[in-house]
Amino acid sequence: MHGFEDMADDLPFTVGAPIAKFDPAVHAAPRVIQTQAAAYTEPCSKCNGRGKFVSYSGRVVGDCFVCGGAGTKTFKTAPAVRERAAERRAERADAALQDAARARDEYVAQHEAEFASLRAGAARGNDFCQSLLDAFAKWGKLTDGQLAAVRRGIERDAERAAARAAERTADAAKPSNSVPNLFAVMQKHAHFHAAPLKLSRKNQDSLVWVLWNDSVVGKIENAQVSLFRAAGESRPAIEAMIAEFEVNPLVAARKYGKLSGRCCSCNRDLTNPESIEAGIGPICAEKFQ
Repeated sequence: MHGFEDMADDLPFTVGAPIAKFDPAVHAAPRVIQTQAAAYTEPCSKCNGRGKFVSYSGRVVGDCFVCGGAGTKTFKTAPAVRERAAERRAERADAALQDAARARDEYVAQHEAEFASLRAGAARGNDFCQSLLDAFAKWGKLTDGQLAAVRRGIERDAERAAARAAERTADAAKPSNSVPNLFAVMQKHAHFHAAPLKLSRKNQDSLVWVLWNDSVVGKIENAQVSLFRAAGESRPAIEAMIAEFEVNPLVAARKYGKLSGRCCSCNRDLTNPESIEAGIGPICAEKFQ
């Protein structure tokens, strides 16, 4: 070879010399640089570096269960790093709480009627309603079975409310059994005639007996009307006539006096033209004042 005589020989061996055998222990083992991780030793936050657990009375109970009595704790990360990690955990926990609160609010909004019923029931002391509110507070929702039970309760409440409303309507349509005006007028009469109705009171007695076609069918006591079973099918007519006299006893007396031609107060025939026109005589009319 010509032209390469002046180049340096950089081979790790001499040309023609024997080559060393491959030794796995020398040539195959990777070379690793060993480094020591930093350590941060701090006083134990639980025992304030004392290494002992001290009760509220000041008595030493034993070694601190956090540091094992050493009084210090060793960490692999710096305090600032751990503090930031704790902050991030707190932030994630707060975000999770906010997400859970929003989810609960949305769930309640989707089941507004059910939760309104539960709150009303709990306010009345219903243990079942309170137990479901407690379950929601714990789990953030109700099971399908629990929701179905609440809805059945709402339906029953609606049915009971409708029944009560119907009863109130029916009661309002019924004639009142309180007749203070008629009772007061009857305290000035022994008898009152408006066929087929007749009212009768004994002297020195406030009790008024109610007769219909000359049969006793009830009484008026302390301004309260009580009709007996004897009223039978005539009850509505009796109640209507008593209610008419209660509204204005004198006007009703004049009406029935004109119809019958007899005074409702004394049961005598009306003969005077003015009395016939008025439906009652002047003396009897004074008993209605």
